[in-house]
Amino acid sequence: MHERALHPAGQHHDVPGPAHRAPRHLGRFEGDAAVVRRDERLRLRAARRLLAARRGLEGVRRVPRAQGLRHPRDLRHRRAGSDQGLDHHRARPAARRRRVQGCPRPARRLLGTRPRRLAFRIPPDGRVRVDGRTGGPVHAIDTDPRGHGVTADAYAPYPVRVTPGTWGLTRTVVAAPTGPVVVHHRAGPDPLLLLHGVAGSWSTWTPLLHAAQGVGDRGLVLVDLPGWGSSPAPDGPLGLDAVTGAVSAVLGALGLGAVDVVGHSMGAFVGLHLAVVAPERVRSLALVSGTTVATAGAARHPVRALGTLPAFTLLRAGLTVTGRAARPLLRGIARVGLLPLVAAPVFTHVRRLDPSVLEAFVEELRPEQFTEAARSAAAYDVDRWRAVTCPVTAIAGRDDVFARVSDLEALRVLVPQVRTVLLDDCGHFAHVERPDAVARELGLR
Repeated sequence: MHERALHPAGQHHDVPGPAHRAPRHLGRFEGDAAVVRRDERLRLRAARRLLAARRGLEGVRRVPRAQGLRHPRDLRHRRAGSDQGLDHHRARPAARRRRVQGCPRPARRLLGTRPRRLAFRIPPDGRVRVDGRTGGPVHAIDTDPRGHGVTADAYAPYPVRVTPGTWGLTRTVVAAPTGPVVVHHRAGPDPLLLLHGVAGSWSTWTPLLHAAQGVGDRGLVLVDLPGWGSSPAPDGPLGLDAVTGAVSAVLGALGLGAVDVVGHSMGAFVGLHLAVVAPERVRSLALVSGTTVATAGAARHPVRALGTLPAFTLLRAGLTVTGRAARPLLRGIARVGLLPLVAAPVFTHVRRLDPSVLEAFVEELRPEQFTEAARSAAAYDVDRWRAVTCPVTAIAGRDDVFARVSDLEALRVLVPQVRTVLLDDCGHFAHVERPDAVARELGLR
């Protein structure tokens, strides 16, 4: 038998009879003793809410545990003045943390989370704020009128295509000092050189070509860098000088002089070095999700980088341990449908990607070349970039886990003429995730 009791807060509750056992979360008591303890807790909570409402308090308040209360659920945060009522069964958190889409909780601990979002605004005094946790600037990119943020269009609207004929490209193999280098190209004015990044090849630029309507009638040069795509890796070590030498050999074989260079991730690093060692080859330079200052530092100090670039550090460690077994392992993961779990840190909305994007990501990830590129970045002196004199544009995603937003300001210290662009809701593949915005910022449409 149950009776109805009216509590001071104005809510009706079931009162258990003598033979009714109280719920476990009310304590290890039965019958009337449990009811009394529950009434005390409800009165205490109602009084605290009433007091908070009278004082006009806002935000999240912690409700202290009443004497004798044992269950940890009742230690959750409550929002003052909310309409949650007096539900004593389960106290919900005031706010939920943002989850990495397509990635369960245990995997997020291993793969890392995205960096904290920064409010995009210009400080009133124009000075750079310093993050007390990391020691780096938190509003660095907002202090210069040349830098601005972009709210982009549809997310990843175009697939990755492996049909060069769609854009009138011809496949050619060039004999470079590092060995054969595969290049897809077409003749035309104002040639554009596209340098892919890690886990990429010439085909990863096709979403940008879609957005830029094939870049009009301009000449195009899409290189598979040595060790990536269809270009075999050399037998010996592969440093930045060797890679830029191969790129120069390709341009020479095609009879090209100065070109506009666009580099993604590692390709941005290569483009910067090309502008240093062969400035006559680079008319302008665009860095798309470039791995620059922070990545070089993380490659030199991997333990310290666990607190700044955990995704890059853990991926490097994982590929170093697995070695050549990493690619078959990734293919197996793709077959059982768990590939979004692996790609979640790299892309902002991995579930919204075209399947061709993830297939290309798996196919083009080369563990040996990745670790070799990390070693080259660790040994590189970024002060050499002070010699870059051509116009430079740096485009970054706000959610990039392989680079830091503060890299844009650090790059401006080394290359003062750089123009910076920050894309909202974008990860490490800006030309795939936000191709329309990238095409507009580069003047390709």
